[in-house]
Amino acid sequence: MNFSAATKVIGLSVHTSVGYPKKMMELGAKGYVTKNSCRDELIVAIIEISTRNKSVCQEIKDILAAEQLEGEVVQTCTLNLQKQNWKLLMLMQKKQEPAKY
Repeated sequence: MNFSAATKVIGLSVHTSVGYPKKMMELGAKGYVTKNSCRDELIVAIIEISTRNKSVCQEIKDILAAEQLEGEVVQTCTLNLQKQNWKLLMLMQKKQEPAKY
């Protein structure tokens, strides 16, 4: 099957993990809309990729923003942790019990 180089693809998927839209866009998709998105978001995506280069639905934007914020909060908080507190944080993340002092 042959497609025009001008063909623009919008991925439509149930997957909300940011890895999916990133990979699809690396492979040439111009947009990504989740199946949780309302009809209007698909229409917006079509308009955006026809007038701009890329489009991602609000659900994915929110997830990306939350991940970015979460990373910044963790990075900011961990800068001020003492070594022992850092060890406790790592154990909590792994759901392990700390050794008694």
